[in-house]
Amino acid sequence: MISGIRGRADLFARAAWLCAALLFFLMSSSVVTGVPQSRTSRFPRFVDCDAGNTIGGALTSLEPGDTLYVRGTCVEHVDVMLDGIVLDGQGTATISGPDSSRDTLRLVGVRGATVKGFRITGGRDGIHTRWVMGLIFVNNNIIERTGRNGIQLTRNSYAHISGNVIRNNPRNGIEVQDSRTRIGGTLDEPPQPDPNVIEDNGSHGIVVTRGSVARVNGNVIRRSGQNGIYVEKVSQTDIGSNVIEDNAQSGIQATHNSGVNLGADTGTGLEQSPNSTGRPNGQWGIDCSVGTYAAGRLGSLTGARGQKSFTAGANDSLRP
Repeated sequence: MISGIRGRADLFARAAWLCAALLFFLMSSSVVTGVPQSRTSRFPRFVDCDAGNTIGGALTSLEPGDTLYVRGTCVEHVDVMLDGIVLDGQGTATISGPDSSRDTLRLVGVRGATVKGFRITGGRDGIHTRWVMGLIFVNNNIIERTGRNGIQLTRNSYAHISGNVIRNNPRNGIEVQDSRTRIGGTLDEPPQPDPNVIEDNGSHGIVVTRGSVARVNGNVIRRSGQNGIYVEKVSQTDIGSNVIEDNAQSGIQATHNSGVNLGADTGTGLEQSPNSTGRPNGQWGIDCSVGTYAAGRLGSLTGARGQKSFTAGANDSLRP
């Protein structure tokens, strides 16, 4: 009796094992309806704008995580709403926005994306991110002669901006509103140099505003129409190892209950070292007012009026 029960149990166990093995085989072979092919089987995508194609048209056939290689001059406005997309201009492609009321490249609500190797020009903002739920990489682009800002981050965006040239934009090189960003340096620990050159922009080189947080390390920020870096409205910025020079107003201006750390009190790393000035800025090296604090080291940061100005309740904790 007992042996018969054991025999039936063994039979059921073998049958269950065979069913599981068959199901695994069918799923791994994509025979079962609705099971997709492995993502590793997808091919890279290419678009040639000089042949009359567009990035916008190519995006309609992409899936999240795909890479699109671009060549030629793409005269269009591009909206990216797919997660994890990589747009690669291969160091030669251009995106030129023909309408000054629209952003040239806009990323909305995506969970991560990468934009690299382009010249981006025209339009309103060169790159504009909104409601981003993952890290955006903006690497090794030339962003110039837009209608407003080179890059604008808004609505809780998070971006790593490195290795770019951002120049000749009529307003700000980079504007950060209610968002987070790392400008310059790699994401290694400790970070390594990967500088942006931010120059000849009409207003500020970098603006950090409306409760934003930024790390600005190892960049060249020069010849801005106003300040090199402007921090306001309860924002916080770590600023180290930058060359900040020849800006029309001050190298750094901080106001309205914001805080800036100029490197650290000690250390020689990218995030610890102080900033430097070659050609003096038009007013001060750093100008703080309205409840702002500044800590860290001044280094050689300076302006035509001197190294620093603190007024209206600003807290000076800077060391030489």
